[in-house]
Amino acid sequence: MAKSGEEYAGIRTIIKGGTLLVAIIALFCGTQTLQEQYKSKYWAHQLIVYSQLLNSTGNLASFELNSKEFSEAKYNFLSIYYGEVNLISTNNVKIKVNEIKQVLDQLENKHYSSDLLKDKIRFLALELATECRISTLECWQIPLEELKE
Repeated sequence: MAKSGEEYAGIRTIIKGGTLLVAIIALFCGTQTLQEQYKSKYWAHQLIVYSQLLNSTGNLASFELNSKEFSEAKYNFLSIYYGEVNLISTNNVKIKVNEIKQVLDQLENKHYSSDLLKDKIRFLALELATECRISTLECWQIPLEELKE
């Protein structure tokens, strides 16, 4: 029994619809992959900036206030502060970075005890490291338990 033209037209419509559906799914999956690639690159860059930030903050906490190393660490910190950190960091990281910047400003005024401010930098450096760690774990969706193993 031969099929009529209408039956073939119906089959062609179903095939075209199926092809369109497959194309849409492929496009969505491809877009999803691009989104994931973008996120991975963004997070990897965020980790690099956090590492640079923590390195300069650790140096601020470690070196004597009037040393060349402290001045270099301050320069590096301010370069990151006025640059990328505001673009890629979470709010809690920004808050800690701003607090460190305020302490550096207070050091310039010389109205405050430099020993107290140095201790404050040390404390804030540790808090910043904690916030960067939390931010990184949240971005990469890594449970803390997995890091302990």
